Amino acid sequence: MTMIERINAFLDKYLIWLTPFSVALALLLPFDLTPFSRYTDYFFFVLTFCGSITISFRRFVKSLSFKSISVFLVLGHVVIPAVVFLILRLFFSPDDPNFIGMMIVFAVPSAITSSVWAGVFNANIGLSIFFIATDTALGFLVTPFTMKVLCGTVVQVDTVSMMKSMLIMVVIPFILGMTFNSIGKDKAVKTVQPYTKVISKAMVSLIVIVNVSKVKDTLLQRFDFSYLLIVVLQIVLFTFALALGLLGGIKLLKMGRDDALAMSFGTGMRNLGMALVLAGMYFPPLSVVPSVLGMLYQDAVTIAFGKMASRKLSLRSEKVSG
Repeated sequence: MTMIERINAFLDKYLIWLTPFSVALALLLPFDLTPFSRYTDYFFFVLTFCGSITISFRRFVKSLSFKSISVFLVLGHVVIPAVVFLILRLFFSPDDPNFIGMMIVFAVPSAITSSVWAGVFNANIGLSIFFIATDTALGFLVTPFTMKVLCGTVVQVDTVSMMKSMLIMVVIPFILGMTFNSIGKDKAVKTVQPYTKVISKAMVSLIVIVNVSKVKDTLLQRFDFSYLLIVVLQIVLFTFALALGLLGGIKLLKMGRDDALAMSFGTGMRNLGMALVLAGMYFPPLSVVPSVLGMLYQDAVTIAFGKMASRKLSLRSEKVSG
């Protein structure tokens, strides 16, 4: 095993702690990293490119399924944001930064790490990547539109600027990554992949550290009971989103265990790094709080749900086959 492979193995082993560690480090650093926040779009550019080099245009097109992607998008960007909106209105006013921040969390595309947990639970990684790729490609349209519809009446949503940022962060590097895969073929991809895996994890950490550092004084000074409420609500809503994706896969698409888990992780996990960046760039300063807090436990919620769902689906399969 090479040095880069050993580094990857170590990082994969402790992946669940990467984001919480980055948040803690950002809060503890004695110096200001705010000047680096201007490069966040480009950090995301590198992250998206590294994550998309495993996808070819041919594979992406071949994976296209109108029915599955339609269900995925309707659940992830219509049903879930609408339910989140209605639940949050019971606790927050529509102009509350916590409300806006929570809406951003559930308006952004699927988390890139959802494919990692799909692999951990032996789900359909190919389908998981397909969901991430499609959601990422459409995110520059869907996310600004969702925020405009659900929050546009109480806060100024700069839809055009947000779309431009997301083009730089996800769409252009995603296309370039697939282009590299198509031109470089398997040999080139396999050669660079160990390095891009390390770089992508470094980018995740860097994005979190820089953007949390930018608002750490606000986060610490305004610490109050609302933070606990956000934690409880997010854990419930993350679990709801995971469960809805699982049920949608099983009931609506008649998926088996592996595909249903991929649907669940894709629907339930959100790109909190992107939510943090967008909240910091286009919305009130305190709207970053839900993104920062969510980074501490989204992976843990996914793992706990994955274990429970995997066990129940395995028992269900055994009963059917028996």
